[in-house]
Amino acid sequence: MMRKCLSAIKRWGFISIIAVLCGHNAPCGQAVAPEKQFVLDWLGQEESIARFGRISDAIWSFAELGLEEFKSSELLAQTLEKEGFKLERGLAGMPTCFVAAYGKGKPVIGVLAEFDALPMLSQKGKATKHDPVVEGAPGHGCGHNMMGSASISAAIAVRRCMEKHNLRGTIKVFGSPSEETLISRPYMVRAGLFRDVDAVINNHAASSFATEYGVKGTAMYTVIFSFAGKTAHSGASPWTGRSALDAVELMDVATNFLREHLHFSTRMHYVILEGGEAPNVVPDKASVWYFLRSSDEQLEDMYKRVINCAKGAALATGADLAEVRCLSGAHQSHHNKAMAELFQQNIELVGMPKWTKEEQSFARALQKSL
Repeated sequence: MMRKCLSAIKRWGFISIIAVLCGHNAPCGQAVAPEKQFVLDWLGQEESIARFGRISDAIWSFAELGLEEFKSSELLAQTLEKEGFKLERGLAGMPTCFVAAYGKGKPVIGVLAEFDALPMLSQKGKATKHDPVVEGAPGHGCGHNMMGSASISAAIAVRRCMEKHNLRGTIKVFGSPSEETLISRPYMVRAGLFRDVDAVINNHAASSFATEYGVKGTAMYTVIFSFAGKTAHSGASPWTGRSALDAVELMDVATNFLREHLHFSTRMHYVILEGGEAPNVVPDKASVWYFLRSSDEQLEDMYKRVINCAKGAALATGADLAEVRCLSGAHQSHHNKAMAELFQQNIELVGMPKWTKEEQSFARALQKSL
């Protein structure tokens, strides 16, 4: 049942991407261009649906965390390589980052492929409630298994269409590791991997079959705050210690009070990474990991205010703010209007999928469990 759902999503979600990449539009009621029809037919074959469904299921089962997606990355890369794409691996300092290219000259169209999983989300494929394969193990919560498989299905369909219809241009697939922690694309941009690209197409599982344009999403920082204190015996002489954990907790209290004074669209989330080993020992090291999300205009001010919360917590507890480590940052995304309108036309051409009664029942069971 899960495989059927995944295949259906890929089938309709990415036929629209292929249609955009082919770049031929037929007004409503007119015949579909032969290039586009070729792609629709190829992706609609049971063989294609089963092939890319198996890849999606494999990545689901691998469930690899960011920067550790060795099996997932290599499966996608090898599939593209066998289809005639030229592969570059281990780019931008990341072993699981790759770029696969086919064709020559302009335009250069990029397709993003994601494949990392999330901690603690291990899940059996056909379960409608939380039922882990391995308790506490990673799992896919954002559909990256589908997105990676569907992206390469789009690129391969375009490659075959280019070959059959003698179309010029270059198609590139950007294997983007660790998307969940905002690692891959900022470092890929810094390494110049997108320098020659005319347009990049991204996708994400959502509750609607649609596209949009303009400034979208949030700018974001991912930051680790580390505190250093002084250890002591918590029962015998706690007054001689300076708790780094106290500093982390006080910082978290301060940022929670800060929320009231930030824009309502702002988001802050954190997890404590380190906070001591035993209650009877005052922790001399502690750290907390924050995700900060806001608009481009507001993020920097928010970041400075969160740093002030950390400094205040250190001052109040006598600990030191040992390090503020910004792992990565990204601007809001800017979606192209012309591309979005072209996408929408193709979405309307392809239409919604025909869900089976079995798939609808499965979806209703999932809804009830949420």
